[in-house]
Amino acid sequence: MPKIMAILLGLALTILITGPVSGQPPVQQPGYDRKMNELSNQIAALDSTWGRFQIGGNFELDTTSTLSKSSTTLPPPGVNQQLGLNLDTAIDQNLQLSVRVIQSGNWGLKYGDNSSSNSPLTTPFQVNEAFAKLTYPDSIDYLGRFRFTLGPLGLISDFYTNPVEGIAIQKAFHSYHVIGVYSRVLTQYTANTNEIQYTTDYLAARIGWSNPSTIIGLNIVPGLSGEKAFSLDWSSSSPKSKLAAEVGCYSFKSRSDLFPDYKVNWTPGILISYGRSLSPTTYLQIKAGCLGNKFQPLYSSLADSSGDDREWFVSNSRGVELFLHNNFKRNYGLENRLILLTPQVINDNQLDFNYRWRGALVKRFSPINMLQVGVDRKSFTGSEYNQLFATWTLQF
Repeated sequence: MPKIMAILLGLALTILITGPVSGQPPVQQPGYDRKMNELSNQIAALDSTWGRFQIGGNFELDTTSTLSKSSTTLPPPGVNQQLGLNLDTAIDQNLQLSVRVIQSGNWGLKYGDNSSSNSPLTTPFQVNEAFAKLTYPDSIDYLGRFRFTLGPLGLISDFYTNPVEGIAIQKAFHSYHVIGVYSRVLTQYTANTNEIQYTTDYLAARIGWSNPSTIIGLNIVPGLSGEKAFSLDWSSSSPKSKLAAEVGCYSFKSRSDLFPDYKVNWTPGILISYGRSLSPTTYLQIKAGCLGNKFQPLYSSLADSSGDDREWFVSNSRGVELFLHNNFKRNYGLENRLILLTPQVINDNQLDFNYRWRGALVKRFSPINMLQVGVDRKSFTGSEYNQLFATWTLQF
């Protein structure tokens, strides 16, 4: 009897601890199912958002030291840091929204210096591009602030460094294409008000024909902003080489009181570029240019603000540019870029002979991680300098 009582007592304790065994679900608090459904919906929405949201960018450190003939010691190098973020989201299969923001500045600067173009690293992010892109089988349209180039060389119209602030429409008709670009390039407001006092708009268009290996196009800038230009370009590519050429004419007549005396009569310009892979490890590019006096479209790859990534050719010059890249073992490489120019018409501030050479040793740690160390020597339009530089670039 004591043994039976002990067994019954053990069964009772087991039932109390484990709960009912009749298959009935435990009693839940009111609203439990609703909260779980809301949480599930939030997770599904988050997964859906991240599925169509992309983030990328680049991080760069750049240091330079300018060598002086009057000094025997190496000056302390300046350090510039730049961070770029790219944010893209696909609203649907045809609509994409993109934002490109950048922050750049120099180490050690706490405040801006009016006598220098260097800025402190504490400056906030700046919106470089922000646009909506509509894609259809026969058209690509942009609206907002974005980079844009007409033609392979951008001789008369290029918004690579100074993005368009407006709209671009591209339409395709079989082998033909039509492109129109509008941008607001200048707005002046009445002091301490939101009233617009003066504006300058820019308009450009292109008509072209293409097949898988060749593109031919006619580019026109009709003079809405005071400058008129037109050009004809041609480019052809193969697996190992690419050839591009653009020839155009440019003129300027001010439509405002800002520059009433500045006028440029029609002047020609031509650029030719040929690049070829000489071997699996060697790439050579040769450019030739002949640009008339005052051939300087305000928004082109020749603009002074285009920087090292665009053209080194300047107005009132003719010459040749060479670029040679060699790859070595262990992901090392050597880059050399050299341009030699002579003026068409000798001005007071222009030398009889101008050149610039930039050579760099390149180490690629990965396809997105690169270090460059080199020398930049320049004798251009009356200015001369020698610089040592080192640049580390990381893309993500």
